Formats: sequence, structure tokens, C-alpha cells
Amino acid sequence: MTSLVYVDWAITRACNLKCQHCVGMEQDELTHDEAVGIANDIVSLSPKWVILEGGEPLLRKDLPQIGEIFRQAGIDIFVITNGNAFNDKRLHELASFSPKVLFSFDGANAEVYEFVKRGANFETALHWDRPWILSVSRKASGGKESSFCRSSLSAMMLSPAPTTSNMRLLRKSRKKP
Repeated sequence: MTSLVYVDWAITRACNLKCQHCVGMEQDELTHDEAVGIANDIVSLSPKWVILEGGEPLLRKDLPQIGEIFRQAGIDIFVITNGNAFNDKRLHELASFSPKVLFSFDGANAEVYEFVKRGANFETALHWDRPWILSVSRKASGGKESSFCRSSLSAMMLSPAPTTSNMRLLRKSRKKP
């Protein structure tokens, strides 16, 4: 029998944006106890990794506790964020359970990104792709470089959605000398 490779869990419906492509989610938010129960169920399946997304997973107050369940089980954790809910407090919370952080950029420039992700700020999302995150994370981990520090910066996911606007920009960029 083949073992389970990964679980992709939309852990919250809460979001700070109104993206055009979002199809929405269930109306009810999981309680902390329900989320812990699901996390333990996922652990019992023994996946190699788990993806925590949403909505915006950084808005879930118990994300560090849920992440810790997976970390203790030796399961790799990926968190997909829009990058607009980051702040120093959330950065330190993420460092506590060492996920690999993937940023969703649905646009190659500010104009497209902010059109697709209504309420987003392109520069805010880019702000967190900076080397100084490494030093902030080192402070949070007592001076040690955690896997969060090493992998969060290298696991950046830049995958513009194939929208009409993006395809137009791509075609224009190919025509330039």
C-alpha cells in the first residue's frame, strides 16, 4: 500500500482580502478543539507533509498550537499566505513551529496583483521577502538558525495566475527587444 504523501488543509475561512478567484468556503469556523481533533486525525494518517492554507491561515489564533502538533509528529509543514497579514508577532509565532512559508502572488506586478487580490498591497507582500527576516527569526529561536529561517526564504512560491491581464503582460514582455 502506498503511504499518504500530503494533506492540504484549508484551516480557516477568515481572510483579510477579497480575491476575485476565491470561491469561498464553509461559513462555520472550526473551534480550537475541533481543529486539534482534525490535526490529530491528520497525524494518524502519517503524511510526509501538511499544507495549511485558507482563507488566510495567519489569522487563525491557534495556528502555532496546530502547527506544533505536526512539528512534534515529524511532519513537514507548509503555510500558504497572501503576505498581507504578516507582522512581527506572526513571524515569531511561525518561527515557533518552523513551517516553510509560501507566498501566493497572483500577479507579476502591483497593478495586476492588487486587481486580483482586492484589498492587498503588493509592497506589503514583497516586504516579507527580505534577508532581515532571517535575523528576526534567529532572535526568536535563541540565536539558532531554525529550518523556518532557512526554508521560508527559499520556499517562496511565485506563480502568477493565468489571468487575461497576466497573459497580456507576458506577451508584451516577450515582444520587447
